[in-house]
Amino acid sequence: MRGLNAGNKNKKKLSKGPEALSSKGVAQVEDEYKKRILNVVKDMLHKGTFEEATMSQIAKLADIGQGSLYRRYANKGEISSELLRRSSEALLARLEEGPSKEELARSKGEQGPVDSIDSRDSVDLVDPLADYPSVYRLKWTLENIVNFIDEQTELLYVIKAEFMGKHQLTQFEHPFFERLNVLITALLTEAAGRGEMKTVSPSLAANAIIAVVSPDVYMYQRKHYATTKEEFCEGVFSLFKSGLIE
Repeated sequence: MRGLNAGNKNKKKLSKGPEALSSKGVAQVEDEYKKRILNVVKDMLHKGTFEEATMSQIAKLADIGQGSLYRRYANKGEISSELLRRSSEALLARLEEGPSKEELARSKGEQGPVDSIDSRDSVDLVDPLADYPSVYRLKWTLENIVNFIDEQTELLYVIKAEFMGKHQLTQFEHPFFERLNVLITALLTEAAGRGEMKTVSPSLAANAIIAVVSPDVYMYQRKHYATTKEEFCEGVFSLFKSGLIE
């Protein structure tokens, strides 16, 4: 009996191997399916066809079953949210890293505007005690936020349409905007400490700036007043510069 029991134990031990491999295989399939879905949606966004696409079309192009798609994403809004989360992480990391001296010079008007957050120059990052006023680092931050909103317009429209009427976080409670608040508050605090601006509540001023550069305001200005990206950014900066600078 003892030998038989030992044999059974060995069988149980052996059976764990395939199960472990199976779990690993499932995780790999999960990752592969998500990768396919997101790649299909990225391609649709590039072609401008995502807003009108159906979940069925996405599943077909990703070469997966609709059930597999719906187990991962309940709707297009959830797919959009994941893509937006990934790209916003890149933006936030970029903003936290800070501008190069050349980028800051452009924001100050010494050269043309910064085209993209991805266009990095191989120069030293700006030291917090550099000669450039903190307000121009704020302008550089605003330029990059507006660039991001402009590039993600279709995703933002889809997210808004999918979640309209459902309980959502307010803009200021969203992790993305909370991190922006920390960044902008730090810049305003530094500017006040250096005597570059009036003494106001930095967090309040930061929230006011975030409210103005919201996707809704930006897209409304673009649609109804044909405001360009550059005009919008310059207008927001001028508005706060005139109100905050001593």
